[in-house]
Amino acid sequence: LPICHVITPLATLDAATRRLATGDLTVRAPSANNDEIGRAAISFNSMAERLSAQISLAEAQQQFLQTLQIGRAHV
Repeated sequence: LPICHVITPLATLDAATRRLATGDLTVRAPSANNDEIGRAAISFNSMAERLSAQISLAEAQQQFLQTLQIGRAHV
């Protein structure tokens, strides 16, 4: 197995994790292979998707609570 078949996917996964860490919730890692690195990329993508969904839910809940507070202020 050529070293570039290990280093390149790892570098790509590393770049994706760094982008996610800076707040880019749209980043996904390519997962073309069914080896350890490919499975790590699949897990990363699943984690990123769940994180994005949880943040969206929290934002929607916050917006709903703000709407309720505004409504109470006008009563």
